Amino acid sequence: MTFIAWVNPKYFAAIHHCAAKGDVRYYLNAVHIERHPSGGVLIVATNGHFMGAMHDPDGWIDPARESVLLGSVWKRLLSACSARRGPDHEPPRPALDR
Repeated sequence: MTFIAWVNPKYFAAIHHCAAKGDVRYYLNAVHIERHPSGGVLIVATNGHFMGAMHDPDGWIDPARESVLLGSVWKRLLSACSARRGPDHEPPRPALDR
């Protein structure tokens, strides 16, 4: 499996709340991830009325890409991202350790 981007799960869940839900303009239903000039990535979403943007200094994106647009995200994935506990710099623990 090849990964095209990585962001902090808490940041992704927070920004996803700013994305539109079921809008006919597909790009408003998505989260945009792009490379930041000083390192890391920017995570951006909007519903057309308000916008959320966050810089993740530890995030990365595939060097062959400038940006990624993530459209449909499973509700369970968002729940797992927002329910994650512990410091942001630590990777999630396997389920057996909990």
